Amino acid sequence: MGAPVYATAEDVAAHYAPAQPPAEIGAPALRAASRMVDRMALTAVYRVDSHEMPLDPDVRDAFREATILQAAHTIEYGTEAEIAEASVPVSLGPLKIGLGDRGGSQGGSGGGVGAFSTEAAAALRAAGLIVGALQ
Repeated sequence: MGAPVYATAEDVAAHYAPAQPPAEIGAPALRAASRMVDRMALTAVYRVDSHEMPLDPDVRDAFREATILQAAHTIEYGTEAEIAEASVPVSLGPLKIGLGDRGGSQGGSGGGVGAFSTEAAAALRAAGLIVGALQ
């Protein structure tokens, strides 16, 4: 059995309705986003069924929303590896070029974009699944 996927294409369509959802949010993006949501909620305690899906409807809703938001974040800013790569400054002699608005972390200082969606984290935090800073 694979890792749980917390949102479906129908969930994405409902989330964006009446607007058209980004076409890139398909099954692969939702699988990857679900893994990131699992990382965000790593220390959360909740009951699951035999498929590792949350039993509590509020927790299930928070995971669904966070997955959709994380998938959209990844489509807009890139994967964790792409964000990290974009944050590395490049230098050519005295000329230094950095992409400070695309890199960085979201748990601490700096205004850069991190791998975790702040909106997804907020959905999990509101459901009591994240306490403290994301690591």
